Amino acid sequence: MNQTRILQDFNALPAEAQELVSSLVAFLGREQQRSKSSRKKNAIHLTDEKFIGLWQDRDDMYDSSAYIRTLRKNEWG
Repeated sequence: MNQTRILQDFNALPAEAQELVSSLVAFLGREQQRSKSSRKKNAIHLTDEKFIGLWQDRDDMYDSSAYIRTLRKNEWG
């Protein structure tokens, strides 16, 4: 739907419906701005997560594929 068609449809609405649409557009604009600012404010970099590097000192996890193969072999024979 293009802007011209949207404007035509909007102008064809009764006055109270136009007011409702205007209120909805204003609300959505405020929510979008609030959402953007809260995402920036609450953004945590992945490298700052506590689970990153959790197993960095484990020698048995050096080769993760071999580790999983060993687990499966021990569990399932």
